[in-house]
Amino acid sequence: MKNKMVWAALVTVAGIALSPLSVQAAGKEVVESGADVRVTVASESKDLAKGFEAAFTGMTRPPISLVMIRDGKMFVIEDVGGVKALDGALRVEVGKGLTYIVNPRDVLCITDGKVPVEKPSRI
Repeated sequence: MKNKMVWAALVTVAGIALSPLSVQAAGKEVVESGADVRVTVASESKDLAKGFEAAFTGMTRPPISLVMIRDGKMFVIEDVGGVKALDGALRVEVGKGLTYIVNPRDVLCITDGKVPVEKPSRI
């Protein structure tokens, strides 16, 4: 009985591996019986990172601050000198020569005005 179940599992796995339909999730690519069809899946983090980078580029009045929420606590990164989208993350450079890698989903706003929070933690 055990041998029949193992044999059935091997046949199923081999059938899936050798089928003409192959799906590759990591590359976000689907190929079906000789026809190439490319499917691109949008990433919310990637889009947010690009949006924050574009917003930073449009700001002209320093000092620029980035406000973020992490684990229910607000933080402010002050004296921001550069924001760059890195796929699904943000690279935030500050005037002190420090660089932070930030999840764009944690970012509340980037501002060149007054920070819109009361008594946040400073980074």
